[in-house]
Amino acid sequence: MICDAHDVFKALSDPNRLRIIQGLSTRCQSVNEISETVGMSQPLTSHHLKALRRAGIVRQEIFATSRYYCLSNEIILDMVRLCHEFISRDISKKGIYCSEQEVIQQ
Repeated sequence: MICDAHDVFKALSDPNRLRIIQGLSTRCQSVNEISETVGMSQPLTSHHLKALRRAGIVRQEIFATSRYYCLSNEIILDMVRLCHEFISRDISKKGIYCSEQEVIQQ
């Protein structure tokens, strides 16, 4: 179980992957849609999606000849929000403010 948690947190440690998760929070999307939404190249987006799939954070669905990516579980959004809340509280104690959008986009 610790190894699984390590894999998830490692996958979530990249800001680009957090942006992908945010982009998938409303609906499943193709690699091209995700690339456009997060402003990354298609190959870089595919690289990050592979890491997110390995960690079990996203899943791939195939419809005809198209592949779509979806969050594997909505709980991941709660987890990201809780991490942000934890970080925000710690930062606010130090007198620094950082919005959720800044954390996700950094």
